[in-house]
Amino acid sequence: MVMYDGKCVSWMCNRQKDETRRLYNPKKRPGIPGTIHWIKKDRTPKVYGQYLVLSCEPQRFGDLTDEDAQHEGNFKNAQEYKEYFYSVNGHIADDDLVWVMKFLILWTNPEGTVHTAEEKKEFTDKIKNKMKNSFIEDCIKISTNSKKCNHCAGRA
Repeated sequence: MVMYDGKCVSWMCNRQKDETRRLYNPKKRPGIPGTIHWIKKDRTPKVYGQYLVLSCEPQRFGDLTDEDAQHEGNFKNAQEYKEYFYSVNGHIADDDLVWVMKFLILWTNPEGTVHTAEEKKEFTDKIKNKMKNSFIEDCIKISTNSKKCNHCAGRA
């Protein structure tokens, strides 16, 4: 589970944040592409939305660009983001690795909602099915002359 502070949750709810950096641990990747995560501040049942992990790759912290910093939230440049990162995680060297997780916000509720574990599972399953059906519909739309896209070609 990936936790966020109040600033990050606010930026995510306002769709100003679609990347996050985490201290690198080769044995613990913060997100696997294709998985859906809850937007949470703590371990209470309160959630602020969900996001789909698009990628999660290691990167040298010093390779952070101004554009990357803008994807991290309301930061003007890389230096401003680095100062925020240091305040949360402590100082790290530019040669140190961090995980960079990119994601797509699926829905948000800035007020937060309390869900039981069963409700969370049911809600996530509905989103997964909706995304799957949308993907299949898109595959059908791009098919031409009864030729199937790569995804649908595997289906006989």
